[in-house]
Amino acid sequence: MIFGINLTQLRPFGMGGMEIYARRVVERLGKVGRPDDRFLVFIDERKRDAMPAVPDSNVELVPLDTAGPLKRGEIGPWLKEQFESSGARSMLFPLNLVFPLDLELPVVVTMFDIQHEYFPEFFPAEELESRRARYRPSAEKAGIVLTISEFCKRQLTGKFRLPESRVRVAHLAAGPQFRPRAQDTIARVRQEYGLLERYLYYPAAAWPHKNHAFLFAVVKALWAAGRPIELVLSTYVSDAADELRSLACKQGLATGQVRFLGTVPDDVLPAIYAGATALVFPSLYEGFGIPLVEAMSCGCPVISSPRGALSEVGGDAPLLVDPEDVAAWVGAVESVMDDEGVRAGLVAAGLERAKKFSWEDCAQSAVQALRDAASTRATMEPSTHA
Repeated sequence: MIFGINLTQLRPFGMGGMEIYARRVVERLGKVGRPDDRFLVFIDERKRDAMPAVPDSNVELVPLDTAGPLKRGEIGPWLKEQFESSGARSMLFPLNLVFPLDLELPVVVTMFDIQHEYFPEFFPAEELESRRARYRPSAEKAGIVLTISEFCKRQLTGKFRLPESRVRVAHLAAGPQFRPRAQDTIARVRQEYGLLERYLYYPAAAWPHKNHAFLFAVVKALWAAGRPIELVLSTYVSDAADELRSLACKQGLATGQVRFLGTVPDDVLPAIYAGATALVFPSLYEGFGIPLVEAMSCGCPVISSPRGALSEVGGDAPLLVDPEDVAAWVGAVESVMDDEGVRAGLVAAGLERAKKFSWEDCAQSAVQALRDAASTRATMEPSTHA
């Protein structure tokens, strides 16, 4: 059976966890599908260099030259023709939106969150208007909606009134490279990136819900209390570092209090996690929270907000702290810095918790949804036999 996956909307290194999901699922399609399955991954020709080679012969990248149709204002009908003539029995839209909406194929969409429905103040007016115009119709068009946590499923079924039977949860995960690292590896990466012996680590884009300003206040409070520790920031979104640097400067953080790494290669990230005093994750809203699983997999203690899906993902493994209480966060950081028993307990609990998440399971959920959507169409088609 042939299935289609639409990645023409992908903005390489600009979509955070959505992009990680899309890439990890595509990498595993061939392994979790059946021997006679074929997967067509539609990508924008102009972004082909940013897509890795697919490892399996039954997964094919299909570059589409979208420039002409976009210029002519015909991208919707043109994509509809490409998808419908491909032989695909169903289509996966893994980046929140179904486009075009009049596609005459069974549709599966992955929706990561509907944050705009609950925190409209976090979005510029134009983006908020776009989300409100496109998210609900995408969810209503799809025969199956995949989402990344039970928290998101509750929000989707509640706000969009979707039947629970149409919404399936497929948890995200950490890649196989995220595992504890030897001390010499950690020391080498520390030296390469100029990291101190003790540091707090926060990998996040400069989006409002990531709550960087609050975290900067926590670091300032630690230094004021005579507990100096450096905050290390990185981001999967390539243009976020300058914005974060400006925000830190406005809040009075000095060199030595905060360090900006920009985008860190995947093969380096595990050692940065493993060498950190703790992952700090004060987010105000998360549909999942991949860094929690990455950190736990690497044996890094986690101090996290409980908001959104973070308590669902972390379970009992992290220290869960109110992301609006500076004093409580200062106390949590100090407990990890000072009490080896607390630290060891967080490490052990995190390593165990991380075992519950698998990209293979996530990809399998996507393939099963595509198969079920295609089968539903097959049962509705009239028989061609007399």
